[in-house]
Amino acid sequence: MKYSVLIFLLLNISNVLICQKTVSIVDNIYITEKENIQSGYIQKLIPKSINAKQSVIDIEYSIQPDIIYELDGNKFAKWHLTKLNSGDLIQITSTLILNRFDLTTAKKKIKEDKANESLDEFLKHKSNLQKNNKKIKEQAQKLIGINDEETINKIFDFVVNHMKYHEFPNEKRSAKKALKKRLGDCTEYSELMIALCRANNIPSRIVFGRVLNKNGVVELHNWAEVYIKNIGWVPFDPTLADKKNSLSKFSKLENIYVYLSNDRKGRETEWTFYSEGKGNVELDHKQYWE
Repeated sequence: MKYSVLIFLLLNISNVLICQKTVSIVDNIYITEKENIQSGYIQKLIPKSINAKQSVIDIEYSIQPDIIYELDGNKFAKWHLTKLNSGDLIQITSTLILNRFDLTTAKKKIKEDKANESLDEFLKHKSNLQKNNKKIKEQAQKLIGINDEETINKIFDFVVNHMKYHEFPNEKRSAKKALKKRLGDCTEYSELMIALCRANNIPSRIVFGRVLNKNGVVELHNWAEVYIKNIGWVPFDPTLADKKNSLSKFSKLENIYVYLSNDRKGRETEWTFYSEGKGNVELDHKQYWE
């Protein structure tokens, strides 16, 4: 009996550790060469605290940014190139508490009153989320369940089974192409799921962020968030669910996600630089976590 109690306690302690953890993510931006730059900047998308998902404890900079600002819900740090020199290293160390957040944990949270929140924006047809496309609408109709949760589950399973992972680094894709070609990376997996949800009048949106893999590897990643009545916004990741040995499934996600943006352009602006003049700037960007 004592051993049974001990095992039960150990399992629960382990579960608590998995549900919440503290991590540090390091971004290194090296200025390997700079010459005759008249103006310009380096800009970096940085994480924010998000209720129930992540808490930012601290962000340290080896070179303080000239400005930190928010735009369209995204948070940026910005450095003017005129104040930087060849050989400079901008090191950004973000320390966060990550909370495991998924359908299972969301159901256990105190429900927030979302009655006044407009969800119209997350039901729209867009150039990459073609909810009104004939094929998208036909497929969405086939996936309707007895309630929204069952419909979302059917859509999730369909995307996982329909898609095969393939990267298109120099080609813009969309939900319509993903449905037709059955190929894509995390963006296409997410956009297809979102378009099918919207076609069934279920609000949904894309998330851009990072996943923290083993051995300190940081990967840029997209996944989906779907709004479920009386629960709120819930994340789903059909891409990782399609990988062998992944712990991320429909109702449970592994605690490896760092949220950065709900904007598709977030991935394009994750870090950017702009310069003017006849000069030259060469940068090297590396990430890891510990």
